[in-house]
Amino acid sequence: LVGYSLGGRLALGLACRHPTRCLGLVAVGAHPGMATQPERAARVRWEDERALALETQGLPAFVDGWEALPLFASQAALPTATRRAQRRIREAHDAGALAQVLRVLGTGRMPELELEECRAPIVLVSGEYDPSDAAAAAVARMPRARHVTLPGVGHNPLIEAPERLARLIDESCGVGSEARTLENHA
Repeated sequence: LVGYSLGGRLALGLACRHPTRCLGLVAVGAHPGMATQPERAARVRWEDERALALETQGLPAFVDGWEALPLFASQAALPTATRRAQRRIREAHDAGALAQVLRVLGTGRMPELELEECRAPIVLVSGEYDPSDAAAAAVARMPRARHVTLPGVGHNPLIEAPERLARLIDESCGVGSEARTLENHA
């Protein structure tokens, strides 16, 4: 499995709850969960505030605030065309659906993961400028996990360093070695 951000968190949940169904996982920018109840409560309040902002101020204002989060600060260095394309994707979402996602699937409300149950090989990928250090701490609780930090990248390596991320995913999934083996036999 490969997942980014919330998708990475969901994939990590699947790997932990159904260890025999997951052969391996690359989770990019995925937060493995809040460490304490006060952190969880603060996150739920923040997510509820964002959901209310979506409903009362509309999607463009929400996207303005979202893009201003420290989590995405490194994206300011991206080419203008890339930033505009990302903005169009964000503004194409449905405000009501996003508000519901924040209220149901936000990090503060997602169940605690039994990270020790994750038996598949797992690679947690973080950008150097991603402010969360939760992935690095979570690796210690997972028997077959490693943490990779991509230098010069923030929370979204999919747009900040797509070639490096693709190479890392290929290597983590064994694609690179299979391709080299096939080339050697051709």
